[in-house]
Amino acid sequence: MKQLSPDQLAFLIKHNIPEELVFDANYSRHVIWQNQMRIEGKLFAFNVLACKKGNHELRSRSNHCIQCNSANIWFEIRHYSQGHIYIAGSKEDKIIKIGFTDNPNYRLQTLNNSKYGSASDWVMLFHAKCPNAGELERDLKSELKLYSFNTEYIHAGDIQIATELFKCNYQVAKKKLDSIVNKKGYVFLDTPWEYKFKLNDYE
Repeated sequence: MKQLSPDQLAFLIKHNIPEELVFDANYSRHVIWQNQMRIEGKLFAFNVLACKKGNHELRSRSNHCIQCNSANIWFEIRHYSQGHIYIAGSKEDKIIKIGFTDNPNYRLQTLNNSKYGSASDWVMLFHAKCPNAGELERDLKSELKLYSFNTEYIHAGDIQIATELFKCNYQVAKKKLDSIVNKKGYVFLDTPWEYKFKLNDYE
């Protein structure tokens, strides 16, 4: 079995990637090593099909070469990191926001203080702690893409672009979330929290 090369080890050290996050794919098909990495909690693989650009054999779980583009490292760590998936809503603008955060209460505060998407009445409607919150966030946004839109707003005197916004009601988003969790086997690390006061205001 081929081990990590000196160049690969140097790359991992340079980018502060512990070997515990690296999986030996043994040149199996991507779908096979990706599923096994998910089970074992690994984020990066070696002994994979070499990339065409640089002939590298270090890839992210998403199958991107991390040596050609080291930005894929940050994306992968964020994508599969632990956090709280959340659904927030603006009653006045009749929109919801999907995201994930380390601190739902603080995130709600920043949404309202920045008037994210020009709304200042954001309410946290749902959040739950998940070991791969970034991945769940991506899947939920994909399921809701027909409702997705971006908009400009002013923050600190500058024009900003608000993303992760959806023109649908809370129950549509929550049912999609429940379906994804059941279908793909996502687990929550604590009891999900849900806003109980006049949820029908966000219908």
